[in-house]
Amino acid sequence: MNNCIDVYAAPTIDHAADNIERGGPAFYILFAMHGVGASIGVNLALPCSNTAASEYLAEPCRPTNFEAYRDCATAFSLELDPQGVKRLKALHSTFFSDALPSCNAAVFSPINWEYSPMLLAKYSAGYRVCILDVQGFTRISSDGRIERFGHLLAELRGHIPWNCIVRISVEDVGDEGLEALSYIVDVLAPIRLVVTFGEKGAIALDRAAGIAVAVEPYVSEGYSVGAGDMFTGILAYMLLRGEDLAGATIAAASAVKCLLDSREGTCIEKGVCSKNLVEIKVRKVKRLPCTCHNFNSIISLLEWWY
Repeated sequence: MNNCIDVYAAPTIDHAADNIERGGPAFYILFAMHGVGASIGVNLALPCSNTAASEYLAEPCRPTNFEAYRDCATAFSLELDPQGVKRLKALHSTFFSDALPSCNAAVFSPINWEYSPMLLAKYSAGYRVCILDVQGFTRISSDGRIERFGHLLAELRGHIPWNCIVRISVEDVGDEGLEALSYIVDVLAPIRLVVTFGEKGAIALDRAAGIAVAVEPYVSEGYSVGAGDMFTGILAYMLLRGEDLAGATIAAASAVKCLLDSREGTCIEKGVCSKNLVEIKVRKVKRLPCTCHNFNSIISLLEWWY
């Protein structure tokens, strides 16, 4: 397998106001690798044409031809509902029943259920590093509108691979975030788990190694779209480099702050945040009791730490 990251997510086209931009996990992982100067490729594992994949994964600051990958993309618009709340609306969705793996690391991060958990189970076992971002498995489309429902995570039961780190952002799963987190931790019970809490930082758990750490937050005032995908991509990259889960989590948090502070929309200078990957040797983390592996313990230690 090649030294690169397979991303299991549809290409994404974001319509906001008068702008059309690339988005989605694969693009923002590419964006992060570009920003930290990582010499590692990003591959679109879901089958689009070679032209579509190369156009979508062109360097972040380069103009792109959206028509080249529109047919295999998921397209969103950002609209205001009658209450003045911003909501995503699905303009076009795709579904994939197979994949084209080629790398030694994988990020499974569906946009809007564009593949089933069975595809995840089929392809995940062969990777040296595997991360499952469950955000995309919490969304459904009703009348074209994207909502978030934590109970849909029940569909993942029995399909979470033993070798995959599960990542969840409590903020990203909406009002049912804590309920969803409770279900993941206590029912799905992955061996390794990274939970991000926005400005409250992150917690990394490794049940097999008996490790639980809390990582202090890195607060940024920058444009935050894509931050979660950048975090996941850097986590995968650092694990490939041989860092443990705690070190990879610290590096991801530090680098994402730099990326958000340094970006200009969907453009960033190559290597501008490379120094943030070495902060893991000097940053402080809390090593927590190894029994902190259930939902109530996580919430308690979060309140204690902050």
